[in-house]
Amino acid sequence: GAATALPPAFVVDGVVSEPGATSRSALVYGYDATTGRGTLLHADFAGAFDHECADAEYAPFTPADAYLGECVRGRTVQYSRKRPDAVCFNAREFDDAAAATLKRCACTADDYECDYCWRQGSIDAPCVRDTFSLSCRDYAPDAPPASCVPGASYNVSTGYRFVAADACDADAAGAVDHRPTETRPCPAGDGTA
Repeated sequence: GAATALPPAFVVDGVVSEPGATSRSALVYGYDATTGRGTLLHADFAGAFDHECADAEYAPFTPADAYLGECVRGRTVQYSRKRPDAVCFNAREFDDAAAATLKRCACTADDYECDYCWRQGSIDAPCVRDTFSLSCRDYAPDAPPASCVPGASYNVSTGYRFVAADACDADAAGAVDHRPTETRPCPAGDGTA
């Protein structure tokens, strides 16, 4: 379609595109800061690139965090992404499963969070039983399950669990080891372990 001139004081509120980041068009919505009038714009980049990116126009990329370094969710991974200087259309679908895991990292305190009915009093404090929440007052995480028979064992929470999708190595040298569970023997019939 025809090109549309935007007001000089156009403020972008958001951009919507198809999932996968391979679409050549997007909806841009915002408003004119001088009048407050909202605008919805269809941006078509189909003619902006003359070819689909070739393998040589991609480079390896290892995400890093300013605080955690290259260990994100307990592992260092490498993705393939379009080089910043490549003037081509990226037709590759993003696939998190295609990332190569370079190494698992030693667990740090950031790889754990408090388990259900446990809480931290402050950022660096250990997880302790939550006796304040109504839903946790009658919770007995240490009690053996009804199916527990003498000679068998059961797991109890240590108050910690891994952050979702974390793959850190709790056995690595220097690792913070907040094992999420510990194993206990089922009590004998007389109430002793």
